[in-house]
Amino acid sequence: MRIRRIATVAHFEFSSVVKRWSYLIATFGLPIFLALVSGTVLGVQTYFLTQRAAESSNFGLVDEAGIVDRSAFEDRDGTLVWTANANDVVLYDNRDAATKDLGLVCFARCTSSKRTISRAARCAPFNPRRLHC
Repeated sequence: MRIRRIATVAHFEFSSVVKRWSYLIATFGLPIFLALVSGTVLGVQTYFLTQRAAESSNFGLVDEAGIVDRSAFEDRDGTLVWTANANDVVLYDNRDAATKDLGLVCFARCTSSKRTISRAARCAPFNPRRLHC
């Protein structure tokens, strides 16, 4: 008999709370609002990232030491060009020519006592810590 009274009181309290607008807004409205805000932010971010990626980027490689294998590059109107990931990388002999053509030049210094590098060294992964702008 006591459990029936407890169940009746619990049912009444639960029903009165669930029927309030504040409970309905907090339960259903807040997650929908947060989903809309997150979707908007992600949509705007994606839009601007795709716009930036669509802009053409110019890449150059300065080979002051003369250790880059030039057979991988193709000659286009007197300049050596290598296509990597749908981007053209132009080979320059000095930093001044690269700065004149590209504007800002970031460089990674590579020193070698040999004039040629092994294939493993040429295919080594790029280390951004050695990049200086």
